[in-house]
Amino acid sequence: MSAQFRAIVSLSFVFACAAFAESPGGAGVSPVLVYLETGSNADSASLPFMRRETETLLRTAGYHVEWRDAGGTREPDTRADLVVVRLAGSCTAPVGQNAAAASPDGLQRLATTPVVDGRILPFSQVDCAALTRALVASLTDEAPARRTYLYGRAMGRLVAHELYHILGQTTEHSRSGVGKSCFSLGDLTAEVFEFEPGALARLRRLADPANAAAHGMDDGTPAAAILNGR
Repeated sequence: MSAQFRAIVSLSFVFACAAFAESPGGAGVSPVLVYLETGSNADSASLPFMRRETETLLRTAGYHVEWRDAGGTREPDTRADLVVVRLAGSCTAPVGQNAAAASPDGLQRLATTPVVDGRILPFSQVDCAALTRALVASLTDEAPARRTYLYGRAMGRLVAHELYHILGQTTEHSRSGVGKSCFSLGDLTAEVFEFEPGALARLRRLADPANAAAHGMDDGTPAAAILNGR
């Protein structure tokens, strides 16, 4: 809670926050396999835009994102970094001002990634109900196709934020861009929203397989174990 409180104090414009759920107790392009748990969202028209935004943001950092259906996985491919992303709630662009109520404290947790014994696990969740609350007022007057696009793009930015932590194995945030701790409404809907140079440099350095192995990102074992335990 203290980290969230500091974020509210230092960023008074904050509308929403992509945060961690704390648990008790180089060269070339590096592949990343994202196993997507869509739940009831398999047919959501926003998913292609989510994928495209995630791919674009990670490409600038030296990673090539490939997608897999977590529900159909039997033998996970561990030749690349492996991440599981779960979509919680209904990931559909909101319609109408009363689609969802705003958070009473003005802070909404949009995405989470667990941290256990100091290690960031390759398992993230996007809270689509919270994202809908964050975006409903700004998307109400948009045309249906535009709403769908903006909603999916915002989802992609949240996924890219969590991948920044997982691939970089860092709980730290950048001062600006996709790697910062809290997203404003403008960040979610802006035409351009990217990683800041420091975050890009860290990710590009770890895209080198030798550096990634040194930081424990070489075999994807934790995520593979999650998938195998389904």
